[in-house]
Amino acid sequence: MNEYKNIIDNINNNNLDDAEKICRQTNNFENNHLIQNFLGIINAKKNKFDSAEKNFIKSFSLEKNFEQSIKNLYLLYLKQRKISPLLDCAKKLININKNDPSYNYFLALSLEFNNYFNEAVKFYKKSIDLNYVEKRNAYNNIGNILLRQKKQLLSLKYFKKAYELDKKNIHIIANLLSNYVVLRDTSNLEFYLKKLYSIDKNSRLFLNYKAELLILKNEIDQAKEILNQNLDDVRFTTKLIGIHFNTGEYQIGKDLFYKIKNKIYNDPNYNNFIATTLLYDGNFEEGFKFYDKRNSKFVREYSNINEWRGESLDNKKILVYFEQGLGDTLQFSKYIVPLLKICKNVTFLVQEKLADLYNKNIDGLNIVSKINIDNENFDYKIDLGSLIKFFYKEKIDNSKLIINTQKNFIQNKFIKIDKSKLNVGIVWSGSNYGPNEPYRSISLENLKKLFSLNINFYSLQSEIRDNDAEYFKSLNINNCGNFDLNEISKIIINLDLVISTDTSILHLSAILDKETWGILSLYPDWRWGEFQKINPYKSLKLFKQNKFNDWHDTISDIYNQLKIRLHKKKNEYK
Repeated sequence: MNEYKNIIDNINNNNLDDAEKICRQTNNFENNHLIQNFLGIINAKKNKFDSAEKNFIKSFSLEKNFEQSIKNLYLLYLKQRKISPLLDCAKKLININKNDPSYNYFLALSLEFNNYFNEAVKFYKKSIDLNYVEKRNAYNNIGNILLRQKKQLLSLKYFKKAYELDKKNIHIIANLLSNYVVLRDTSNLEFYLKKLYSIDKNSRLFLNYKAELLILKNEIDQAKEILNQNLDDVRFTTKLIGIHFNTGEYQIGKDLFYKIKNKIYNDPNYNNFIATTLLYDGNFEEGFKFYDKRNSKFVREYSNINEWRGESLDNKKILVYFEQGLGDTLQFSKYIVPLLKICKNVTFLVQEKLADLYNKNIDGLNIVSKINIDNENFDYKIDLGSLIKFFYKEKIDNSKLIINTQKNFIQNKFIKIDKSKLNVGIVWSGSNYGPNEPYRSISLENLKKLFSLNINFYSLQSEIRDNDAEYFKSLNINNCGNFDLNEISKIIINLDLVISTDTSILHLSAILDKETWGILSLYPDWRWGEFQKINPYKSLKLFKQNKFNDWHDTISDIYNQLKIRLHKKKNEYK
């Protein structure tokens, strides 16, 4: 036993060569699980990771219930970010002791690294219930997962719990700040920015979030000043590029992007940024490579099914599933049309809200909103966003779209349509946390000029924001917010026109071949760039903002076009 103590003392004092010498002088050291574990620790400290891995594996093989060697192997894989074997180690540990709080945390962390996010949350919570010593880390990691899943209010709850346990932790404060940036909560952003300042006022982290605050407060010039002073840090450069794009300085932003492109190409934090920038610019081949690495892609959906990468689909069965928002599903579902030419057995999983919109009578296509994968035998799977790259160049016949356009209007006490007047559906804002906010939405009062016309307006959006509520009540607008999307589609069919910002309603109206006027910001989502020119909606006319934070000219243009449309309607009823 003295030799073990000597080994431990030498390791603790960083006398690694002496510790290794004692190990190798031990009788039958090759078959001693304790000595093999010590050798693994020594080699790990010497950065001889391959040798350390072999030692730990041998130690475990000699004594199956020796937890320490598995734990050390886990920590070795964690240091090297070998995420697949990391998960295997964590499962071995949990099988030895399911009630060890550390092992539950280890399993949660490895599940998170392998993109099994929901399972990770489950084991993080269990580690907390078992009184894991580093609860703050578990709370913080749950918050990160939920924020990644766009559950901003729920993630905030967990970040706050982590903060209460450690109010000086810069990483936790940074996550709170990120959460409030997403929520566009400038008041709380300022509060926690002061907390960060009190800990490290000169840090780049503080300046990064100060710039975010200034952008949200529309103090663009002050934000630019901070960003320009820190261009050696890509976090600041990418934010500055975003400002140039959103404020109409597209060429300046584009030039800056191509200057730093090589610096961020291998950083997964910028996959979305690179993808959307390239796709907007029309660099589809390279853009879709990065689009396939987007955040929403890396959720372990249906992990037992192989991803389709272009293999022959003769006599094969494929699952196509949504992984983004309603508008994305509506717009991109058209790419199932060319897929059906090469595969006669396609199952399309859509959001429940959309299920009734789709045509259920297309040969080879099964539309579902719920699925039990265990009862199905799919050869391949692909998410809808990744399907685009295979067929985006094809011209798709609108008459063969899988949306059901044969809809009969149901007249009821909630909605009356007077065919003698111009009937216009209108949407001015989308989800407050949606893409390209706050730039894609418009304050309702900005549309005041339109409401002066003798037109029946129908609000087709599901929510009225608080800052629009009072003005909305003062207007004589038919509120269709309580209708589901299937009912909204029937209403749209019977309107003369739909005017919408970049929301799911814009896509739905255009797909239904209703005359649709889309209102876009200076720098809209990538699909309204060069991509829009390949397969444009035939019934869609776009009105694009021409000055940052100023919708006056755009609304005036729509107003003038509406007057022409109104005059045409009056002539029809003379």
